[in-house]
Amino acid sequence: MTCPHCDEAARFVSYRDKDLISLLGEIRVARGYYHWRHCGQGNFPWDQILRISPQRLTPGAQEIVCLAGIQESFAKAAERTLVKLAGLRLRESTVERTTGGKGGTAGQRFQ
Repeated sequence: MTCPHCDEAARFVSYRDKDLISLLGEIRVARGYYHWRHCGQGNFPWDQILRISPQRLTPGAQEIVCLAGIQESFAKAAERTLVKLAGLRLRESTVERTTGGKGGTAGQRFQ
């Protein structure tokens, strides 16, 4: 893997665990961490491949959260709808950031 900033080859450092929220509940995945000594940047390639959100949601969970977030208030979506629909217990702010983030992405694609 080549760094987009310094054009150097990355070195594998270790596997690091990350807890994710999926439609099947919380899961733990071990992802490879790579580091570029020259520029000091690091990368977890699997995060991009799996399309993990900054809120640690899998793509399926992101979709359900966004659907609930556009149907009613973020608070109601978090407190009631997502619990009943998928057993997801998330904060209102997580629903808001996820829905807003996907809305921004869709808006950029539309333009």
